[in-house]
Amino acid sequence: MRTAVPADLPAILELLRDNDLPDAGVADHVEHFILEFNDQHRLIGCAGLELHGAAALLRSVAISTNQRSSGLGTRLVKAQLGAARGLNASSVSLLTTTAETYFPRFGFAVVPRSALPIALNDSLELRGACPDSAIALHLNLEQRIY
Repeated sequence: MRTAVPADLPAILELLRDNDLPDAGVADHVEHFILEFNDQHRLIGCAGLELHGAAALLRSVAISTNQRSSGLGTRLVKAQLGAARGLNASSVSLLTTTAETYFPRFGFAVVPRSALPIALNDSLELRGACPDSAIALHLNLEQRIY
């Protein structure tokens, strides 16, 4: 697992497209993506983090089809939660249309979109990249220890 660099952007965008995930804003936050590659140096997983003040947005958690159920998603999410803590984020939020039952295992709770930190309104994800039907989840990092 390693941090992304700008040269990784095409592979990240391809993996997001393969997973039907939005790519708006990825280039602006690529330095806060973590990546996993297989032995052939092909990208098999990614997870991004956007920082907006003390609020973080977990985004673009994508795993290649042949790696699902391998634990890779769990490792990526846990790594990003640790990164958010290291960057002094007080909370992490996310939007999802398909994984609302996956993220509660990490302490996330479903909340109304209007309950997300106001600072996240700067994210393209919240400004339309994710559909209005996406479920919002929130984790207060100040109340949970991993």
